[in-house]
Amino acid sequence: MRTALAPLGDEFDFNKHFTPNYKPWEQRVCMVPDGAFFTALNSRKASIMTDQIEAFTPTGVQLKSGETIAVDIIVPATGLVIKILDDIAITVDGAPFDVSQSISYKGVGYSGLPHFLATFGYTKASWTLKADLTSLYLTRLVNELNRQKKRYFMPKPIDKNTVFASWSDMSSGYLQRGMNKLAKQGLNKPWRTNQAVIPDIMALRFSQLDDGQLLFKY
Repeated sequence: MRTALAPLGDEFDFNKHFTPNYKPWEQRVCMVPDGAFFTALNSRKASIMTDQIEAFTPTGVQLKSGETIAVDIIVPATGLVIKILDDIAITVDGAPFDVSQSISYKGVGYSGLPHFLATFGYTKASWTLKADLTSLYLTRLVNELNRQKKRYFMPKPIDKNTVFASWSDMSSGYLQRGMNKLAKQGLNKPWRTNQAVIPDIMALRFSQLDDGQLLFKY
């Protein structure tokens, strides 16, 4: 990257603009197709400003550093609000079911919620990878229900002594704001949401279905 920006000279503050205090992929896109972004910077047709917004003014943006930027158009890139299950109102036997008070089962089910799976993809890989695995897992469960001649499956309800773990260490604002909406996480599988394909392949394609934590009932 430093080589790509070399034409900007020593006056370009590489550390300020390209060494953020968070991990790759957490808050910014980490790919520049064909180096178009660097080409624009080197041509001086574009510039970059890294700072925090203090306020919007009638003519632009005031930064916390004291600098101001005169602008014609402002495109917001923050403020995403997480919607869990599209805010669908779920009830079990007539009682409201609060996903945030359940614990995730293999990242596809919720403790105490019968006959229900949902796709929750990866934060650092294609969402459809997990969607495909979830669909295959659902097929396995339906076949197992038919084999056992049972009516529905359900991850065990939360035990009152359950110890919870952090869902994610990502610092993205939208995740931090929505953390209280997400299902809780356990310390050990199957009560953990993986963020990698290989562990999920083992958990959803090849693991034992009747593991003592997933109940099959009439």
